Amino acid sequence: EALDRADGTNWYVRTGALGDVRRCCPRQAAPLWLSATDMLVCGEDLGLLHPVVAPIMRQFGILGLRVQRMPAETHLCAYHPGDYAYDMVCTTSTHDMPPIAAMWAEGGEVVDHIWYDLLSHSDPRPTKLPPSEARRIIDMHAFSPAAVCVLPIQDYLATSRELAYHGNPQDEIINVPANRWHYWRWRMHFSVEQLLEASDFQ
Repeated sequence: EALDRADGTNWYVRTGALGDVRRCCPRQAAPLWLSATDMLVCGEDLGLLHPVVAPIMRQFGILGLRVQRMPAETHLCAYHPGDYAYDMVCTTSTHDMPPIAAMWAEGGEVVDHIWYDLLSHSDPRPTKLPPSEARRIIDMHAFSPAAVCVLPIQDYLATSRELAYHGNPQDEIINVPANRWHYWRWRMHFSVEQLLEASDFQ
């Protein structure tokens, strides 16, 4: 508890002396970033952020990023996508974390929270993610208030009995940042032509 207080004091109070510098530099740089493209700009505002970040993103209309299993609020186990603000990009997972089928196989508090609380089940959670429940998770995101929804193809495929990967779910992880030997070598387990022909994925 004492360490948490000291860390919070250092991060939020003592660095306040640098507040003007922290605010000044992004305010000068943001117009340059935004003028370099006609695309929407999204800031990866995940994890521990300095308090100046959110106001600057709002000032310049930079979208935030929300990953269901990575809530910034410490009292939450996982986000409900229905609670997202409009100025967000929402996703089920990123290249640096397991897709939802692999997350499901790992189990844990977040998966239990999604199964029992967000998907409203009372029966025991299956160890393998059912395609119907993958579809419900995808739908939560697709119909959220967030302006943009970007989902990994692995999570889309998990909604189909025909196209879902039936090997070790860990095989679908694109990148493991803690493992320098984990190369970005994931490939879809069938061709694009097969995807176009899939009857239950149209």
